[in-house]
Amino acid sequence: MKELRHKMCAGESGGKVLVVGAVVAARIALGAVTVTECVQELPTYPFSDPDPVPAVAERRYPYFRYDGSTPDKEPVKWKSVVLENENIRVIMMPDIGGKVWGATDKRTGVDFIYHNHVVKFRDVAMRGPWCSGGIEYNFGIMGHAPSCSTPVDWFACTNADGSASFFASSAEYVTRSHWQVEVRLAPGAESFETRTVWFNSSGLPQPYYHWMNAAFSLKGNPRFLFPGASYAGHEGDVHAWPRDEAGHELDVYLGNAFGGPKSYHVLPGDSGTYAIWWPERGVGSVHRSASWEKYGRKIWLWALSREGGIWEDLLTDTDGQYAELQSGRCFVQPRWGNYLTPFKHPVFCPGSTERFTESWGVLRGTNEFAKCAEVPVKRPETAPSGFDWKSAWGKCVRGEQYLRERYDAEAEECFRDALKMDAHLSPAIFGLASIELRRGEYAACHELCRRALAIDAYDSGANYLDGFAFFAEGDVLSARDRLGIAAFDPRYRSAAYALIARSYLREGNMGAADNAAGLSLSANDANLDALLVRLIAARGTSRAERMAKEMLERYPLFHAARYELEGEGFRRYVRNELPHETCMELGSWYEESGLCDDARKFFSYAGADCPMARIRAAYLGKDVSALGKIADLSADGVFPFRRESLPALRWAEKAHGGWKFNYYIAVALASFHLDSEADSLFAACGDKPDETVFYMVRSARLTGKDRLADLERAKTLGDSWRVGRALCQHYADVKNYAGMLAVAKDYVVRYPKKNPIQIAYADALVKNRLFKEAMAYLEGVTILPSEHRDNATGIWHEAQRNLGLKLTYPENLGTGEPFPDRH
Repeated sequence: MKELRHKMCAGESGGKVLVVGAVVAARIALGAVTVTECVQELPTYPFSDPDPVPAVAERRYPYFRYDGSTPDKEPVKWKSVVLENENIRVIMMPDIGGKVWGATDKRTGVDFIYHNHVVKFRDVAMRGPWCSGGIEYNFGIMGHAPSCSTPVDWFACTNADGSASFFASSAEYVTRSHWQVEVRLAPGAESFETRTVWFNSSGLPQPYYHWMNAAFSLKGNPRFLFPGASYAGHEGDVHAWPRDEAGHELDVYLGNAFGGPKSYHVLPGDSGTYAIWWPERGVGSVHRSASWEKYGRKIWLWALSREGGIWEDLLTDTDGQYAELQSGRCFVQPRWGNYLTPFKHPVFCPGSTERFTESWGVLRGTNEFAKCAEVPVKRPETAPSGFDWKSAWGKCVRGEQYLRERYDAEAEECFRDALKMDAHLSPAIFGLASIELRRGEYAACHELCRRALAIDAYDSGANYLDGFAFFAEGDVLSARDRLGIAAFDPRYRSAAYALIARSYLREGNMGAADNAAGLSLSANDANLDALLVRLIAARGTSRAERMAKEMLERYPLFHAARYELEGEGFRRYVRNELPHETCMELGSWYEESGLCDDARKFFSYAGADCPMARIRAAYLGKDVSALGKIADLSADGVFPFRRESLPALRWAEKAHGGWKFNYYIAVALASFHLDSEADSLFAACGDKPDETVFYMVRSARLTGKDRLADLERAKTLGDSWRVGRALCQHYADVKNYAGMLAVAKDYVVRYPKKNPIQIAYADALVKNRLFKEAMAYLEGVTILPSEHRDNATGIWHEAQRNLGLKLTYPENLGTGEPFPDRH
């Protein structure tokens, strides 16, 4: 592996490319692959305005949203990495999720992966901004992952076999998992590979969601070559494929000119291949994988009416409409009602690593798809009608499904209801215990595990959680007692041995740590925790450097391995959006493994402006004198979410007594749905806090006069459009519509182009029955649509209904007219 060391060169045209350095290979000779780093100047509709207020009630927490988007473009210089051989060219964007931006067949000039020549961010993803095109990597709890539009860690190199690689990598903090995608191009190939490694580094069962979201041009009425006999919708409902019950030819683009947007999860089929074919171009694009690795094959289309057509205008300037042909680990991208179907949410087991390789390439003909017409024997596609969802087992299953969607509060309620009906239902006990462990409520976890172990001493899940809790508390003897039994079960074997290995690190017993790590690796040779333990155990030996380099050959963005090799030098590869969180995650691992000197270094690398890191460092050194300066740091954009941080926060609160440490504890507990304790801490702060963010968080948990008082205090300390929107919402909730309108009038004058304020003002006009005034106002503004926020079209329609007018769909409000059957 020969690293591309920031050498810059000219790349593929399509945006303005700035030539700034040397090329890795001087020319693309037959059989050669080049990897270059360049800067492309592209028209960009940027995003902005990160929300500094912890959204503890949202599943996306600890992530914040970017609330700013614009209808106006500006030139922006984007870093790009280009892999190229004599046949194809592949472009990656490290600062836009590391995604494949586009891929071109050099023989025909066809982009066989959609290449958007403008960067047009729109409010589509869980954090807001998203742009179309290329191949997007999704891991965690839902599509358009937290890192899809922001910088990720990356690395580029040439390989000994003549190929070249680009690596993208990021942590995902909702699940506390970590992913790496290698994009590899071989000499002479007409396809490139993506090689994915996804590690559950949390040590706990987590939601399991992974899809590669690839975009393809829809010019020329292409055909979707997806072998199969049926398709499932998001809710698990099953229909005929490729011709539906109404006779629509669904596998041809224009055959979908009815209804709304389409989601076809095609099954059963040979999941090893699917393609799109452009008849007018005589070429296509094909995806291949091992049939036992990627079971999900999804076609997603915008509606062919203006309901979807408007999104062509919103997401590109010149490249036309696109389809998303997605590959996933599971059959269906599940939604709320999937628990009623066979297509449920699976679980990502602790300490497990998922690895899969996919090929994306040019398709020269369609003959190979004739032999794909055969399909495997169909699996059940509907759930048994007699299943009793009101039984203890039914409620337990529902709780498990909630938990695998990261609806922890709803899951807890289901588990407790199940245990009221059957106090000894072990899966429900396990579900509750895992929630308590994630919260850092170790005593509660132990009590639940004891109930399960009293039923079965060899209950692997209960032994694992109990052992993990003992490990977190520092009781290594009890931890090893439980984890050894957990290791009987292959589901927990690798994770259990890795924790045992870390417990020996705590004691400084490097030989035992190395031995236990070896056992972990025998169960999962890609358990990054176990690999790291072996590397630490080898410190000071002749083999340590060799081991580190071998790990970095496989995982070049494994920051802990590079730290062990280079010390602080690892930081040059931490290029992601949240580098302080990278350092916090590393520091947490080292601290919990008993390596406190290393942990302090990582917390210092997080930066002097990171309160959580400075609290953790002060705690390790019991440096009470540091707390005063930490308390002076702004709480804006501080999102405590780690169970490992709670002891340090509680120590800081006790040692210092200021409101801010209480506030940080309360935010963490609220994110864990420990609402009673969190609200007590918020209340204890009284009116001492002098920062807007405190009152914005607390007001969202209050009602009536208390809520209004906090919002008025927030306005006094630091007014913003967010305060105005919250005030409007308060007055709407208490049905004081005159008050809502007065507030909205004030803020719309001060923030005339802020979409949430524009929507709040129009809504206030409608609620005050000023329907003509609302329509007149909305006719004169431009509101961009949002998939996760309020939109203006519903307000427009309410005004029209009250005036007895026919419903229309003005596109300045971010909507397009649907087909008649959608009116």
